Amino acid sequence: MNPIALNLNTWGLALLTVGFFLLVCHLGLWASYRFFPRARFGEDSTDPAALYITIIGLIFALIFALDITAVWANYDQVCDVVSKEADNLNTIYRNLDAYPEAFREPVQARLKAYADRLVHVEFPLLAEGRNGGEPAARQMIAEIDRQITGYQVADAAEKPLHRQMLRLLAEGRALRAQRLEGAEPYLGPPMWISLVLGTVLVMVFSCLFNMPGRRQHYLMHASLAASVGVVFLLLVAYNAPFRGPGAITSDDMRMLSEKMWLPGTPLTEGQAAPVASALRRNAWKS
Repeated sequence: MNPIALNLNTWGLALLTVGFFLLVCHLGLWASYRFFPRARFGEDSTDPAALYITIIGLIFALIFALDITAVWANYDQVCDVVSKEADNLNTIYRNLDAYPEAFREPVQARLKAYADRLVHVEFPLLAEGRNGGEPAARQMIAEIDRQITGYQVADAAEKPLHRQMLRLLAEGRALRAQRLEGAEPYLGPPMWISLVLGTVLVMVFSCLFNMPGRRQHYLMHASLAASVGVVFLLLVAYNAPFRGPGAITSDDMRMLSEKMWLPGTPLTEGQAAPVASALRRNAWKS
């Protein structure tokens, strides 16, 4: 995907996608009337060419609908993963309060440093398309994992808490891996090439339809081009969850993290639910 398009805001991306297909529409119609004035079809509903273009249009409409649904589902899933990861870090931090002070304080300090590293380093790297994870952050969470896993349980009363802590660590590792995996663009280059070329071919083919007047032909074809441009706007905006105008930013995680780290403010059951909606507040930045 073109990085220039991903650096645009919503209106800029809309102008790019809609403008591109309007340009193709204008050039296609101009060329058809200039060089192929007699190559017209579709004078009546029984014309085989009209039936063919209807079938092709239906096929592409289904492909676009499936792609948009899949891209949005992936984006929504990544939002949910980020909210769960923030909730997981907070729960680990709170549960550490039950451990001895000599063990608790250095681990909590590392956990705070890790959260800050996510906000100020790893998320900006994801916004640049560097989706492998920041090495220092990976090393920090591995050290936290090693410290908690290596804790020696003093008595039977600590075993249930430590068992839960180990489960939370495993969930945190899985959520981090899911976030980094979800940062990859959902649609790959072959799919983009197929969608763009297929759409251009359909639009060029529709330029050869016989219409009562050239102005009417331009108006109808421009409407088709604008509609296709809006579809591509949605695909580009949500294809890479951490990039583009619909990007998941670190601002929301920073706000939630600062709220969760406040002393004497334990996480309640109602806190996790609004996280995903908060992550989507910046989905349409202008």
